[in-house]
Amino acid sequence: VSNAEALRISRKVLKIHPDDVMLERSVQDFRDDIGEHELMLTEYAQRASQHADSSSEQYLYASSLSGSEGLQTMKALRQKFPQDANILRSLTWRKFVHGDSRGAAQDLQQLSTLSPENASYLFDTQIKLLLTQQRAVDALKILDAAMNNSKGLERAVHALEFSEIARQ
Repeated sequence: VSNAEALRISRKVLKIHPDDVMLERSVQDFRDDIGEHELMLTEYAQRASQHADSSSEQYLYASSLSGSEGLQTMKALRQKFPQDANILRSLTWRKFVHGDSRGAAQDLQQLSTLSPENASYLFDTQIKLLLTQQRAVDALKILDAAMNNSKGLERAVHALEFSEIARQ
């Protein structure tokens, strides 16, 4: 119906699953969409300061930061919490967005070992990283395998990616 309604329902679900970090990230996205970014930053900064040893609380705060501030904060968190897959996933994506393809590729490789599930969230980034490394054939192989294991909309998205790479 609306972002506000989606936020209301998501908050109810989050009360049932309070430790679901990905769900909480969705709530953050809804809050951003309805204009609560500054309020959210304040709340998450407070939570992070109250729970300095919680990788999840630190990640949730850092994920609400943008630009180079967000990148630098994630880098610092990676040093403090080297085994946290959420932090590594976010750092990988942020490095890619900021043009550090080599660093993103290294982090993605580590993430794939640490948490294949978390690495799967960066499938598109993986394809783009291969393309920036002039490895279109490898990107096509990964897409081909993904096409064979996907259905419906996911398969259609992969087909579009496949055609875009083949055209390049």
